[in-house]
Amino acid sequence: MKISLFPLFLLFATSLHAQEGKPDAGELVREVRHSQAGEEYTMKGELIKGRKTAGFTMSTVPDLDMIRFKFDDPIQIISLVLKPNRAELTEQVVGQPAKPLAEKRYGEKIQGTDVTYEDISQRFLYWPNPKIVDDEKERISLGVRRDAWKVRLDNPRPGLGPYRVVMIWVDKESKALLRVDGYDDKGRKIKRFEVSKV
Repeated sequence: MKISLFPLFLLFATSLHAQEGKPDAGELVREVRHSQAGEEYTMKGELIKGRKTAGFTMSTVPDLDMIRFKFDDPIQIISLVLKPNRAELTEQVVGQPAKPLAEKRYGEKIQGTDVTYEDISQRFLYWPNPKIVDDEKERISLGVRRDAWKVRLDNPRPGLGPYRVVMIWVDKESKALLRVDGYDDKGRKIKRFEVSKV
């Protein structure tokens, strides 16, 4: 399954610098996490499945290391809090206070689309022992040709969440995610997120 989700993944880094040689994979993934809420911005996006469209506004709150997704119909606010060693989701629906999302709900689909809470949380960016497997310059995703590091992340808790392995493509200049491929425990690619334009 392929999902074009530009606002979720093209999140610009606070310090843009080119690196010579192969970087440390753990440090590279930390820079990706840091880049996500590093600057304040707001953008609109859509999750689309067939005829179902879920419009949302995504905004960052750098002081709180937070990314907020506000859906309009029905009204739902999902907040992703980026902590040094983990990511946490909170959810607020009409008439109720925000509360932490139970881990057992991370596999649920959001607003009737194929995007899950697991996808928004990007917990794979906290999995230990990432490995750089390639250095690519090609059409990484729809219409985007960039220099990128390809990094493999293995789920340290197989069975927790839909992904056993996640491959990410990290832009060398901005440290933004260009593409994410998720694989199940049988090695099948079950989901792709990619940047459709820059």
